[in-house]
Amino acid sequence: MRDVDPLFQKLRDGMLPRVTGPEPAKIISRARARTSRRRLAAGALAASVAVSLVAFQNRQESPPPVLTSPSATATASVQARPLKPKDLLYAAEAAEGDRLRWYTSTDLDGGPLYIQVCGGGTEEESDPLGTEIPGTAQRLLVTYNGNAEMGNEMTSTSRGEQVIVFTDEETAIETMNEIVTGAQDCAPGAVLGYPEIGDDAISSSWTEPGSAEPQRGNGVAARQGRAIVVYGDIRNNGRPLATLTDHERDTWKTVEKLKSLGY
Repeated sequence: MRDVDPLFQKLRDGMLPRVTGPEPAKIISRARARTSRRRLAAGALAASVAVSLVAFQNRQESPPPVLTSPSATATASVQARPLKPKDLLYAAEAAEGDRLRWYTSTDLDGGPLYIQVCGGGTEEESDPLGTEIPGTAQRLLVTYNGNAEMGNEMTSTSRGEQVIVFTDEETAIETMNEIVTGAQDCAPGAVLGYPEIGDDAISSSWTEPGSAEPQRGNGVAARQGRAIVVYGDIRNNGRPLATLTDHERDTWKTVEKLKSLGY
């Protein structure tokens, strides 16, 4: 890895306080915008009864969205204490790490989720879950940028952890259903799983379709009461920073912590 030019680093240090979001978030957004444009074009060319029938059959063959009822912890969840940034698994490492690579946020508009979802958006807003979701009470984020050539999108690689707390469990269930449906809509580019974590969970191993140099991503999302936990990674040609097994382990740990806090 080449040393960063001191003048460039000084410039980055001067600009960093004015940065509005992490580089990986922009990369994820562009990937989802490309996916959205492909789907919009396909829909314009193939709006036929036959295609609708195929879509209906595919939906029948895939597991249905998570239409669960509020768990027995719903009443207790209301009394759960607000989360603190230090409650996240990688918060301490981020606080001590390179501020050019680690990014933390408590903004309700927390950026794209670290699990690939498709459909449900427009060309202008490809990821409706990447903005502030109605009913959000808290949204905590920690990301790590492992790009060996900072600023070069083709060598990008990043991972992140996210916890979203909603004002009520019904809203959390609705949002989890959107995540499940969005992940299923990424077929055939995604291999899905349904790990037994929390009240509901889904995992995705995704490769961007129709690209000579595709993006790849692994992600896990789980709901515990009125909170949703997401761990994932996305990369172009950069080295992978984590595996799906790593994300499932981290998701399980955070869900268990949420249980201990009353969620």
